[in-house]
This record gives sequence, structure tokens and C-alpha cells, in this order.
Amino acid sequence: MRSSTGPSNVIERHGSVLVVDDDASVRMIASDALSAEGYNVLEAPNGKVAERMIREGQADAVVLDLGLPEISGLDVLTCVRDFSEVQS
Repeated sequence: MRSSTGPSNVIERHGSVLVVDDDASVRMIASDALSAEGYNVLEAPNGKVAERMIREGQADAVVLDLGLPEISGLDVLTCVRDFSEVQS
């Protein structure tokens, strides 16, 4: 979303999004697309890093690969739910 009060080349920043994927090219594509829309993008290459970032409250939203090695995306999702302020 572009700012309506500033220059047209200034992007209004939204919340932060954590992109979690073990494939660097997928992370790059998702990050580029989200950044272009004004989101502050954080990246995690695996579930361990993602869980740490989630516990630290670094992200407002998560784009998550469910097929992660070592710690599955479903386990990371459990961490998201445990540390989320959103009631299920």
C-alpha cells in the first residue's frame, strides 16, 4: 500500500511477516513479494530458528512451509498457537 500523504515512491510499512522455508529461493520469492507490499519481512531457514523468533515476538504473521526437515511445520504451528495472542 502506498502512502497517500507522502511521495509516491514511499511505501507505507505494515506489520512484520516471518517467512519460514528451508528452500532459499522460495523464501526469496515470498520475501520480495511481501516487501513490495510494504511488509517488514523476516526469514527463517528452519523450524528451530522460526520457533525462537516466534517466542521472541518478532513477527505479526507467519508464512510457513509445513514440510520442514527436523522440526515439522506443524510443530512450528503449535509454537505459533502457544505464543499467539489470537484466541482460537
